Amino acid sequence: MPAPTAAVVFDDYNTSGVPSSGSKKVKKSEARSWGAWLESFISAVGANAGSIYATKAELDADLSKSANSMAWVMSDPVAANNGIYRKSGAAGTGSWSRIGDLPYSFITAIDIGAGTANAIQATSDIPVSESALVVVNVFEANTGSPVTIAFNGGSALTVKTNSGNDVVSGGLVAGMRLFGYVSGSTFQLISDQVSSSIVAAAEAAASDAEAAKDAAEAAAASVTLPSPVALNYLRMKADLSGYETRTPTQVRTDIGAAALGSVDRKVKAFGAVGDAVIIRAAVTITTGTAALTVTGANFQTTDVGKSIAVEGAGAGGATLYSTILSRTSTTQVTLANNAGTTVTATTKTVTYGTNDSAAFNAAIADIVRQGSSNDNAVFGGTVVVDAGSRYYLGTQIAINKHGVKIKSGGSHTDTCIIVAHEGYGFVFDNTDSGTALMRSNCVEGLRFLSTASTRAAGSGALSFNRALQFTVKDCWFAGRQFSAIHMQDCLDGIVQKNRVDGPVEASINGFTYGFWLDSAGVLSGPNQITIENNWIENCGTTGIRVTGGGAFSGNQVNIRENLIQGGSGNGIMYDKQNGLFVLRNWFEDNGRDGVSGRAAILDIGGSVSHLVVFKENVFGGNNNAHADFRQFNVQIVNGLKVLENFFTGGSHIRCTTSTAYKVYIADNWSSGTTPTVDAMTSDVVYARNTYGDTGTAWTTG
Repeated sequence: MPAPTAAVVFDDYNTSGVPSSGSKKVKKSEARSWGAWLESFISAVGANAGSIYATKAELDADLSKSANSMAWVMSDPVAANNGIYRKSGAAGTGSWSRIGDLPYSFITAIDIGAGTANAIQATSDIPVSESALVVVNVFEANTGSPVTIAFNGGSALTVKTNSGNDVVSGGLVAGMRLFGYVSGSTFQLISDQVSSSIVAAAEAAASDAEAAKDAAEAAAASVTLPSPVALNYLRMKADLSGYETRTPTQVRTDIGAAALGSVDRKVKAFGAVGDAVIIRAAVTITTGTAALTVTGANFQTTDVGKSIAVEGAGAGGATLYSTILSRTSTTQVTLANNAGTTVTATTKTVTYGTNDSAAFNAAIADIVRQGSSNDNAVFGGTVVVDAGSRYYLGTQIAINKHGVKIKSGGSHTDTCIIVAHEGYGFVFDNTDSGTALMRSNCVEGLRFLSTASTRAAGSGALSFNRALQFTVKDCWFAGRQFSAIHMQDCLDGIVQKNRVDGPVEASINGFTYGFWLDSAGVLSGPNQITIENNWIENCGTTGIRVTGGGAFSGNQVNIRENLIQGGSGNGIMYDKQNGLFVLRNWFEDNGRDGVSGRAAILDIGGSVSHLVVFKENVFGGNNNAHADFRQFNVQIVNGLKVLENFFTGGSHIRCTTSTAYKVYIADNWSSGTTPTVDAMTSDVVYARNTYGDTGTAWTTG
């Protein structure tokens, strides 16, 4: 039977709540039963129900409790130390671990004005935690935003509205009560700020916006702008009466640039994209139609409108140049032009991309322009071709300025110019005068690829006309065009450390001429040109051609330390030269098409050449099946020296006329079969020419 409660044992009346029943006397049996129950409860609580401590330090100092005993810390100055703890370890050992907040459903805090209107200081008898709702009064209205509140001297918490925003000015008024909870560094309200202040703030913001709109409209109405001009800038007039346009050159003058030629122009800053794609795959297109299929391609809808070149699909098997009109799939597009030749599942090269010609022209146009190109002042600047991209040039880029440098932002391995037409990529040509020179131009660090299917005259990567002190270096030329570099009537130029190769498909027949130096008879022909440290291979007619304009007009052309190999035709062709020096070159596997008249070095014979020197060259494997092949083919020369060269193979020097005189052939060595020197005039000297390990003298004709 359960023990009676205290209310029953100590009731005032015999029948509870009925005075007429008489006063109740305490029954000792009930008192003993209730007292025994109370004593057992107190014993249970005292044994393991827990203890209360003021601070955590007091708690940590008492390890007398048994394992799993509970204790409360109520008023530690550090709010985080207050809470419920559990004992670990036997009596006298172990430690206390915090396991939860004090079990208060809400905590009342008081703002007595110790802080400020916008930095509230509140206190509470019970430590504030994130698990309890906090009720706090507002002492005075806030006058700004945001508002902070700190409890019991703790860190300031930013007061946030129910929607998570800062309270507006006047959103808290004196006497109101806030309901909220601590969340990290904020005090998030469950109640909200005064709605009238929100409305007032919104109305004020709307009024400010309307005023700003009116002011902007009034200001715009008072401004008169000039007509827009592409690639120009706006500037306020000196009298503050309005605006005027300024060209890039004028802008640089306005800001006082110290050196007008010192500013690099990056082509991508002028709109170049550099997104060209080259595919070597099976191509199908039918003459008279525009549907193009390329196996393995990845055409996208963003490719519509881009320029495209399809090898072999133009008239007569030439390259078809067009734009992408629409996309059918990743492997099929429709072009703007019909094919002129049917191509059926045949491996061809397809190149497409954004035509960047306009961007290159804009960058070059931005370089300072002299009054005329026939003055002596050298201005100019550098056009930087941003690295890591392929640039599609659908038209020829003409340059008529001194000192223009076209330079890669990286190197020829990561910066590519695609010549996607039948002309030259860049043409340096003085159009101001028929005789004046272009000065101090340079091309450096670029890779040139050609999309041409034929070697049309006037096509290639670079053309210099009447250029003085020009440089081409560290470039790579690949394609099927007339010449990689054409130099006409040029002086004081250096072509060095370049590579000339065949087209994309690695055919042995690439450019007709690797480097072509000639004269139109306007000036005195190629003069003081140095071609050195280049690798030239796979040329159709010759690696290097040097030709004067009239009677011998070329002067001091130096061809030295180049590798010239793998051409179907000749290594070097020349005529009409006054001072041609061919020094320390390596000629390998030239003349391999078996055509009559080929030679590693060929005198064209159009007119006499004077003072021609071939010295310290290596001729290895230059031969073909035709019996008249020679390492040298000499025709018309006055003053020829062949000195200290190394030959492999058979016949070496051939003379087809009797007009070669003052010839000195000495100190050459050959391996293999007995070398042969064809008959020349009597005005020839042979000295110390040997072959084989025994040092046998050459046989002369």
